[in-house]
Amino acid sequence: MASTVRSHIKSVLDAERTLKFIDEMTLTGGQNKEAAVYKLQKQIESKKGEIRKLENRMARLYEDYTNGAINRGEYADFKKNYEVQIDEAESAIENLQKEIKNLTAEKNLNDNKRLEYFREYYDFTELSRNMTVKLTDRIIVYGNGRLEIIFRCKDEYERAVKKFICSHPDSI
Repeated sequence: MASTVRSHIKSVLDAERTLKFIDEMTLTGGQNKEAAVYKLQKQIESKKGEIRKLENRMARLYEDYTNGAINRGEYADFKKNYEVQIDEAESAIENLQKEIKNLTAEKNLNDNKRLEYFREYYDFTELSRNMTVKLTDRIIVYGNGRLEIIFRCKDEYERAVKKFICSHPDSI
């Protein structure tokens, strides 16, 4: 059983390192998350500035209409055009905010407490009750003496493997 636990700990931590590497390599041209979020925030600020300019133009447009510089048809056309541009900019901001949310909400395996337990016991010499409780979900004992160990962290491990397969399909 100790060799099974040792082997699983090693494979989980290898998957964690692989996933971390994939995250770093595939994230927006190799940028780290903070740089990608900063870039997206700058794009949001740019879009907000664009909206302010368009709103100012709409205010001046109304002034031009009331002053008689443009007729009602021109006013309606320009106003509609500005409204469409504002809607597009607002939609772009929403999409950029979703991207930021996805980047920041994406669970990093390093932040997962269960993986910390695997790191803690990486070089264990003997099984302990504490280690078994932290690392295993359940142990099934079959009548023929066979054991089935269901480890915690299964979802994170599978996610790491799937992400690796998706990122490197020709490696498989």
